Amino acid sequence: MRTFFLLVLILAYNLFAQEWNEIKTTEIAEPEKYDIFANSSGIHTLARTGTGVITYYKLNSEGDVQTTSELEPFNGGDFPNIIGTNDKIYAIYKAGNNIRVKYSTDNGNNWIWNSDLDRPTTANYCNGVDAVFQDGPSGGVHIVWATQDGGTSGFETYYRRLAPDNSWPEYKTVTDHSLAQYGGNPSVTVSPNRVHVSFNTDATTSIVGSGEVKSRDKFNGIWQTPQTVVSSSELSVDERLLVRGDYLYLFYNCPNSYDLKYKTRPLATTSWSGYPPIEAELFWFYEDAFEVTKTTNNFIHIIYKKNIDGTGWVFTYKYYDGISWSNEDNFDDNANVLPIGLSSTSNDFFLIWVKTGTPYLRFRQYDAIPLAPQNTSLSSNSGNFGQIRVSWVKNSEADLSLYEIWRKVDIQGNTYELVGTTTNNYFVDPIYLYCPGGGDFYVTYKVRAKDMGNKFSPYSNEAGIRAEQLGKKFFTCNSPADYNLDQNYPNPFNPNTKISYSIKEEGLVTLKVYDILGKEIATLVNENKPSGNYEAEFNASQLPSGMYIYKIQAGKFSDVKKMLLTK
Repeated sequence: MRTFFLLVLILAYNLFAQEWNEIKTTEIAEPEKYDIFANSSGIHTLARTGTGVITYYKLNSEGDVQTTSELEPFNGGDFPNIIGTNDKIYAIYKAGNNIRVKYSTDNGNNWIWNSDLDRPTTANYCNGVDAVFQDGPSGGVHIVWATQDGGTSGFETYYRRLAPDNSWPEYKTVTDHSLAQYGGNPSVTVSPNRVHVSFNTDATTSIVGSGEVKSRDKFNGIWQTPQTVVSSSELSVDERLLVRGDYLYLFYNCPNSYDLKYKTRPLATTSWSGYPPIEAELFWFYEDAFEVTKTTNNFIHIIYKKNIDGTGWVFTYKYYDGISWSNEDNFDDNANVLPIGLSSTSNDFFLIWVKTGTPYLRFRQYDAIPLAPQNTSLSSNSGNFGQIRVSWVKNSEADLSLYEIWRKVDIQGNTYELVGTTTNNYFVDPIYLYCPGGGDFYVTYKVRAKDMGNKFSPYSNEAGIRAEQLGKKFFTCNSPADYNLDQNYPNPFNPNTKISYSIKEEGLVTLKVYDILGKEIATLVNENKPSGNYEAEFNASQLPSGMYIYKIQAGKFSDVKKMLLTK
């Protein structure tokens, strides 16, 4: 049994390792510092040259540059960070005596900035800026940075939150507690109701400085007592925080033993547990020598620089599946001292780095099978007598090629057939009408995604409806058998969405939108309607991101559904 289990693990690892695409040398020349963020529109990179120019590059999944924008052309930028969602991207960096934020709502084609987005900081030496994005009205962009404000031997770590409406509602000196008076090189991550910040107590500005590591949480708006995670018995050079499930992880680089280590604790406690090193004795002990990310399947992926028997440096990759760490996978020798950039979307992740001897940024993708499309639903495409519109939530893969739409008709048996492909997240059936009141057929649909590597996702959930063939618009297509309120499409949305509903009998119909606290936001329908299928459009361009509720009232029928606005 033990042998069988080991064989399964080896097979799983080999299958996983085979998903790496070839290394690509990009056209991005002479970057000194850089960061990467992947979403459904592509790979977004923010790079700093040696002179301090900050430039944005949008890459496709093969590493080709699609868009370039010089965000800070005046030689004053440092510590580039790029984060966001599928609809909004933030570029964050230090510019002179400010922490600067610029954002794009069209996936990097245009960038927005005004002076209110700057946060002043000191002119003293800075040794780190980090940022993370969180969905929801109480989320936004969480930023930490550290400057040497405690004299020649003390860094202070600061926290600010940029809300979805571009205000700055929260500020905190994280190192203002008697148990943590100084600390720099900060890292930040978030979990429900919590912000987690780590900082290193090393007081030097040298590249190999090391110190104790402390963490501090903000829970429900209140900053908690700092915790010592890495004590003076081992110290650390560099740290990364990450949340997986109900646990907070801190990965760190220990120069005393040349080990790459990690500790964890339950989110709601203060008790940290240590584990055997991920890599022992041969780990590169400089800052920025490793990077970590988590994919949708809850796997942790880590890339680090390793010395092979004292003969040279290579990149090494491992992953953690919740039970154990995989075997190492070494690639690309002569790794430069410069940082590693790593970002994931869905189960894919993307890596950037610089190789010694070449001035160009290198790029590599781990290409996983796409996720199954979610929340497949059916509606009338154009109100009364409309064709069937199949909708689903857009996948987050950056390398998505297309969606396949499969249909099954009850009178033709239980066999699905491929009826179309699209790059959108909806499909209008060219043959069948939406007839919830009782058409001659019952049709069922499902969808699957295909990526650029010709990998197919599992199928989505099935969605079915009574239907009639185009050209045979029976009264039943316009006379629903019952009242109904459909899920809005698209959902999540920004800024427009459509809400379909069916009315069984003529009467007064109201359709209203409320915020999550119950405050009325908009009235979409308030009039007498005959029996039929209808569609209302909601524009939320003036509203902040968050959850909203819409409610229909028609006679004795009432229904409520939620929808998510993401900007």
